[in-house]
Amino acid sequence: MKNVTGRMAEAVFSVAQPFALAGQTFAQFLRKPLKMVEQQNLK
Repeated sequence: MKNVTGRMAEAVFSVAQPFALAGQTFAQFLRKPLKMVEQQNLK
């Protein structure tokens, strides 16, 4: 039973890792225009 959950955890991790990386880059991509908007609103 422990072996099965370990394999499932590995599979979930291997699938989740690229999504996490994509999420990080997407968040950085979203942050740039948001910062620009914030700077414009401060003026």
